[in-house]
Amino acid sequence: MNEKEYRFMRVHPPGIKPVATKLRTRSSASIRYQEFDWKSAASDVLKKIVIGPAANVDKPTAFAEGSLVLTGQQAVEITRSVIPYRAT
Repeated sequence: MNEKEYRFMRVHPPGIKPVATKLRTRSSASIRYQEFDWKSAASDVLKKIVIGPAANVDKPTAFAEGSLVLTGQQAVEITRSVIPYRAT
């Protein structure tokens, strides 16, 4: 089974200033990103949240559920990955 990950590409018309790029630190690297309000642009695209195999299932599930409540998202399935963390 392959992971299905989606990324958004933002195209700006000529003369329109793009959104500022921000930085966050992850481990020892800086990661560039742009904020994107996908709830306004595409509120029905989130269908499922899959929690990784190495994760403690209780904490990320509670976080996902709380986030969904705060953002008003409904009908989003939360599951745990069945893919093993390490190859056997």
